[in-house]
Amino acid sequence: MKKFFITVVLFLCFIQNGFCREYSGFDEVFMSDIYYSRLKDNIIKYQKATKLYKVNDLTNVYCLEPWLYIGQNEIYNAYDSNHFKYLNISKELWDILSLIAYYGYGYNNHLDNKWIAITQMLLWQNADKTVNSYFTDGLNGPKIDIYVDEINEINNLVNNHNVKPSFDNEIYTVNLNDEFIIYDDNKVLDLYDTDNELILKKEKNKIKIKTDEVGEYTINLVKKDKIYNHKPIVYINSNYQNILEV
Repeated sequence: MKKFFITVVLFLCFIQNGFCREYSGFDEVFMSDIYYSRLKDNIIKYQKATKLYKVNDLTNVYCLEPWLYIGQNEIYNAYDSNHFKYLNISKELWDILSLIAYYGYGYNNHLDNKWIAITQMLLWQNADKTVNSYFTDGLNGPKIDIYVDEINEINNLVNNHNVKPSFDNEIYTVNLNDEFIIYDDNKVLDLYDTDNELILKKEKNKIKIKTDEVGEYTINLVKKDKIYNHKPIVYINSNYQNILEV
């Protein structure tokens, strides 16, 4: 008989040392046929949707304050740690905003430009609930409900981000040379990797395990970021809209 212990680890491979530096140079381009408005105290701001980017390397970034404008050539302070502190928001809100940006444009098949506008809208709606931000049918047009499925998809990814496989921290006893199958009732196993030699196969919501040696073993399943090579960066300017780089 053989015992093994399964533990699931959420591992974010990030640079440990924070930085603070200055940056200047943002620009934007209009995207076709997507419009949105922002309403506050009976005042409305409307515009065609845009793609905001850093001029020096064309990296896509997002605005975090729907009622302010960006300072295209203004000096911003950039931070890659203690983001919520510099943004003057709660840690819980920062977690939501950073996950929306992560699971938005660029994640998996989210490659069409519409995902930029969808991600931006979700960030505005969560960052400042005193402003009514919404999509419109044309420039300064009426409010419309579009991209409902895409919005739900991002929200579901955000809500399930910290969900671990259902067998986390479970202990199993199996017979030598028997193939043993473990099912994940939470259906998130696909998001995790492992290189453990006990695992014969990992597919969708189950793993197959087999061994020919007696002993007690731990199997680690690890969730890693596979898209970005640095931590999120926030760009802060007290007179203009704060900006997020995923």
